[in-house]
Amino acid sequence: MTTPIALIVLLALSFAIARPIRHYAERFVVLSGAEYMLLGVLMGPQIPPRLMSLDTVHVIQPLVALLLGLLGFLVGLRSGKDPMTGPSSAVGTLSALGVLITVAGACIWAAELLGLPVPGGDTLTTIEVYRAFDYRLVLRFSDSNLWFGLAIGSAACVASTTLIETTRARLGDSGHQGDVLAALAETSQWIGITGVGLSLAGARSSSYGLGAGLTEWALLALSLGGVCGVLFSLFIGRESDPHRVFLAAVGAVTFASGIGNALGVSPLFVNLVAGWTVARTSAHAPQVLCEMQRMSHPLFVMTMLLAGAMWVPVTGWAWLLPLIYVVARAASRLVFVSMFAQALLVHVCTMGCGRRGRSRWPSR
Repeated sequence: MTTPIALIVLLALSFAIARPIRHYAERFVVLSGAEYMLLGVLMGPQIPPRLMSLDTVHVIQPLVALLLGLLGFLVGLRSGKDPMTGPSSAVGTLSALGVLITVAGACIWAAELLGLPVPGGDTLTTIEVYRAFDYRLVLRFSDSNLWFGLAIGSAACVASTTLIETTRARLGDSGHQGDVLAALAETSQWIGITGVGLSLAGARSSSYGLGAGLTEWALLALSLGGVCGVLFSLFIGRESDPHRVFLAAVGAVTFASGIGNALGVSPLFVNLVAGWTVARTSAHAPQVLCEMQRMSHPLFVMTMLLAGAMWVPVTGWAWLLPLIYVVARAASRLVFVSMFAQALLVHVCTMGCGRRGRSRWPSR
């Protein structure tokens, strides 16, 4: 199948599948998104009927960058509209960081143990954890495996807001617990996208001989995202036509995604900053957010389809990595989310008892 036809088929499937599934199937079954990825695998070049060739997958890389940029821009707009503060956001941040560090450590250990190939000239980092008598506990890992593990850990800490919203709609839930879960998921998205951006910035600082370190690359990505957001606010001015405002937003996302993709830093991260900047500086942010949210589900479906189509199977002992990832993520989420959620419950109860105590004090 030629590239234009493949893209047309993909776009048609994304919009044709997204709406009926969202309105009918999700009334009875809560879908996680893995179903779309499996469909993408069937469309990809690894499994018959191979609707897409390897060349097609390579050609659609800019489209992937644009989709990631749109999703990152949407997350930034949401977060800029409703600042993440309070105990729920603190719990989300701490639990997401705990999952990130745990899964990253497990993946780095597995990668070093399995002896996965690393780029030539990769440097080794040695950290002495503990010393007693003549014994030392030393951690030694390559820089590429460090950034690889942190990127995987960043992906592991993210919770799906779409899954939570769908479950709440199906159960008819509008209580405080659902709000807390939604806040945890939104916070985890910020942590995950930021972690991926910093991981890729660190990988670029290690592989490019430009004399720039992690700090310089991270600041560059932050600056580019902020500049793209400010440029949108300046360019759109007092324009009131919703179609022009939306097209200007898509243009800003396309520009930011192209920059992020060209520099090798995540389009997700650059557009996250751009979306947050637009939400804080532009009066058109609510209008852009409304239009973006209408497209969020088809964008999600298309991204998962492309992710499945781009899947490349590993060989040998490397198949242990997905298993280690699943086990480490499930265990760490269970431990950290429950631990910090319990701390949140104690905090809320303490604050509530304190308010009740103060309210009763004058009547005594």
